[in-house]
Amino acid sequence: MKFWVYLSLCFLLVPLQTTVLGRASTTLVEPDLILVAVCLIGLLTDELEGALMGILLGFIQDLFSAGVAFPNLVTKGVLGILAGLIGRQVVQVSSTVVAMAVVLLSALSGLAFLYLARGHALWDAVLAVPTLLLPQALLDAILAVAVFWGVRQVAARYYSFHPSVLRED
Repeated sequence: MKFWVYLSLCFLLVPLQTTVLGRASTTLVEPDLILVAVCLIGLLTDELEGALMGILLGFIQDLFSAGVAFPNLVTKGVLGILAGLIGRQVVQVSSTVVAMAVVLLSALSGLAFLYLARGHALWDAVLAVPTLLLPQALLDAILAVAVFWGVRQVAARYYSFHPSVLRED
């Protein structure tokens, strides 16, 4: 089942991110669906699955976009590892953990891409934090919490069992 979910993420998320959200955004800030998916996979599973899905989704995203060779592959892979490490350090992944982790990881990703785009211009990075990076990170966190809530609802409905199943007759 997990294989089919991951395969559908590869075929649906990247085209949705590059085509629909690119056209629907009216501001400079648009949600990064791939970042949200990689962070949730890392938080809910482990750092290996987060890294592998980050590398795969980042590679596919780089194939769809024109630009520098493979920055998404590297950053999404590292974000998957970091999300997996954060998920391993908490007792239970909750909406608060998801929100805080995605804000942090989205801001790190934004800083990495800003560094790639602007080089060593520190002043541009300082100016971009309140106007671009923080709204982007908050939007990604809101989307991640909504997806996390939906995944928990589906998991509770379809993968729960009644305690009477454990009784021996």
